[in-house]
Amino acid sequence: PLGEGTGVVLNESGTATNNMSNTDAPFAIGTFFINGATDYPIDGLIDEIVVFDDILEIGEIDQIRSKTYSGPAPTTTTTTLPGGTTTTTTLPGGTTTTTTLPGGTTTTTLPPAQNDFSGDTNAVAWWSVDNGALLTDSSGNNNTLSNPNSVVANTVDYQEGDASADFEYDNSDYLVIPDANLDSSFPLNSTTGSGTFSIAFWYKAESQGPVRAIVAKNEDTGGGRQFQIRDNNGTLEWYNGYNNGTQYEKIYGGFSLSLATWYHIGATFDNNTKDWQLRVYEDGGIATTYSGTATNNISTTGADAPFAIGTFFISGATDYPIDGLIDEIVVFDDI
Repeated sequence: PLGEGTGVVLNESGTATNNMSNTDAPFAIGTFFINGATDYPIDGLIDEIVVFDDILEIGEIDQIRSKTYSGPAPTTTTTTLPGGTTTTTTLPGGTTTTTTLPGGTTTTTLPPAQNDFSGDTNAVAWWSVDNGALLTDSSGNNNTLSNPNSVVANTVDYQEGDASADFEYDNSDYLVIPDANLDSSFPLNSTTGSGTFSIAFWYKAESQGPVRAIVAKNEDTGGGRQFQIRDNNGTLEWYNGYNNGTQYEKIYGGFSLSLATWYHIGATFDNNTKDWQLRVYEDGGIATTYSGTATNNISTTGADAPFAIGTFFISGATDYPIDGLIDEIVVFDDI
C-alpha cells in the first residue's frame, strides 16, 4: 500500500517473472551503488525503516503507518534468586507488577495495545462498547448510554477491546443518551456545544435498507435536526441540520458500503469555517479522504435531540435502525 499524506492509500499487487537474486551488495538508504560508488542519491526525508523476514498483511502495514503496530502480545519472564523480588515491567498495553517468591520463575503476558484517549482532553466521549461495559463512557465525562431494546455485546466479531455492539433491525436496537444528560463539553450539546466536532467509529452492516442511521443527533420533527451519518441502501451519507434544526444540508453522499465488511469512519466539522472532512477505511483495503466546505453552520442552540447510535428519531420515536455491528465510538470537541 502506498500512502500519500492525508490523501488516499493505494494497493498494487502482482506476480514477478523471476525470483530475486541474493547478492553481497550493501544495504543502503537513500542511494544505490555502481562499480562500488554511490549513485543516484535522493533529496528528501525518510523515517522509521523496519524490515521483516515474513510477509505482512495489509492491515499490519496500515498499523505501522498509524503507529499502532504491536505484533504478538509481549511476554515478560522474570527469574528470581532466593530472597524474593518485585519487578515492574511496562510494555505496550499496560503495566504489570509481578511479585515472585524465592526460587520461582513468573511469566506474565499483557494484552495487546489498544487506543488510549485518557490523555486527550478533547476526547469528550469514548464508548468502547466492550463486554460488560457496553454503555460506559471511558472519557471520564459520564456520557452513559441507555439500551432500551437490549443491544448485546458481540465477543466474536469486533475491532477493538473485547467486543462490538450488535444491533438487530427486527428488534429496532439502538443505544442513546438524551441531550440533557450529555456532558457540557460535548460539542453538540444544545446548551453549551460549539458545533465543532470530530467523530470516529467502526461499522459493519449485516443487512441494508433505506436511511439507516449509524450515528446521529437528530429529531426529524420540531427543529431537532443536527447531524446524522447513515447507510442508505449501501451508500454512506452525511447530513447536517441548519436553520435552527428545521432543515437539512447534505454534506456528503457516495461511498459504497458492502455487506459483511468492517469500515472505519472518521468525520470532522469546523463550525467556524464550515470545513468538513470524511475519512473512510475499508478493512483489508484502502483508505479514502473526502473534504469540502458546507454552505451552512450546523444547528446547536435548541437542537436538543438525543445522541443515538444505530438510529435517529422522528416525533420522539426511534426510526430507521441499522442491522449490524458498531465498535469504539469516540467524539472530540476539536478537529
